[in-house]
Amino acid sequence: MSGEEDRKTVLLKACRDMLIKCRDSYYVLNPIEESVFYDGTHCDGNCLLEDIEFALNEELEKCEQEKEEEKESAQNLGLA
Repeated sequence: MSGEEDRKTVLLKACRDMLIKCRDSYYVLNPIEESVFYDGTHCDGNCLLEDIEFALNEELEKCEQEKEEEKESAQNLGLA
């Protein structure tokens, strides 16, 4: 399992914990304002959201780079 996969697992577990906390409360909780523990500290939902967006952006950039490399490789082979 790579470090990137580990990070996604950490973020998914934190998100799951946040949702369980909101679901099990007697009150309606705002997940952006609630805290969840991950990365060795308590973070609010906004921090979790930012970390998820960062991880997704990294994944998107990686996919775009791989597509560009495939396109360049095809051009070098005269296929495109």
